[in-house]
Amino acid sequence: MDHTNETEMVLELKDVQASFDDNIVLDNVNLSVKKNDFLAIIGPNGGGKTTLLKIILGLLKPDKGTIKVFGKNPEKGRSLIGYLPQYSLFDRDFPINVFDVVLTARYNRVFKRYSDEDKNIVTNALKSVGMFDYRDRQIGNLSGGELQRVLLARALARRPELLILDEPTVSIDMKAQNSFYELLLKIKETMTIIIVTHDIGVIYPYIDKIACLNQKIYYHGPKEKGLHKIEEMYRMPVELILHDIPHRFLGEHE
Repeated sequence: MDHTNETEMVLELKDVQASFDDNIVLDNVNLSVKKNDFLAIIGPNGGGKTTLLKIILGLLKPDKGTIKVFGKNPEKGRSLIGYLPQYSLFDRDFPINVFDVVLTARYNRVFKRYSDEDKNIVTNALKSVGMFDYRDRQIGNLSGGELQRVLLARALARRPELLILDEPTVSIDMKAQNSFYELLLKIKETMTIIIVTHDIGVIYPYIDKIACLNQKIYYHGPKEKGLHKIEEMYRMPVELILHDIPHRFLGEHE
């Protein structure tokens, strides 16, 4: 069932501030995401990207500000979110096969057994990412790119309307990265995507919007208009690399 219409916001943050040990991590952050946006949140390490995700998912509460996920508070809205964490957080040695990894997304504390519907949803999720033929393979025998597709299928098996990915390609090679992002373009036709990354050069051809975050939002909007704001955020010249060719798009920092 579709919970939004074309004009409704999927995500709204207003005047959000968060701090740890009196150090401000997020400073007056305002961000809005519409249905079928493909947004990249970029910024340096320590710039608040992970904290922002935790607040959106309802895992952290901000010091001030409001967050609405599909018009609800994050704790209620996250049932409509599929989340793909950083690759490095997954234990490849765990003795489980591909199908059962994705099936865990259908876990419901009310029912102890998975239904036929759950299994059909998992089958369709694996087919959508091109991994159904690997369903019986132990996850430790997958390549990095294959594992990421399996974890993506797990996120999709929740049947989300918003997909959030945290540095999803940091540990896989360039060919696998491009293949993964091409897959996201197809998924974007049916849901909203937010991807958190520090590598704007690789993701740039695929996204349509950028949010530049370093404690505060320096820019949020169409990617073409956001490139010159990246220098302000990083406080240094930045080179954008497309198709292995570096292009300096920002002037020298003074």
